[in-house]
Amino acid sequence: MPLFNQVSQVYAPKELDIMRQCFSRAAIMLEESGRNYEESELATTVLRLYDRGMRDVDGLSELAARLSA
Repeated sequence: MPLFNQVSQVYAPKELDIMRQCFSRAAIMLEESGRNYEESELATTVLRLYDRGMRDVDGLSELAARLSA
């Protein structure tokens, strides 16, 4: 039985750090604006945007916050 299937993604530590930073920034934006959000939805949004090629931390954070609210 294989450890990973075809759709599994393994991220490098630097990539995980970028996604964590984006999640944190987006969460702060949402909290400061008083908007409710689900942490799991925000995390999924950050992951999807990253997987689609977004690497700009500021842009990814802002878009994730807008899409998750």
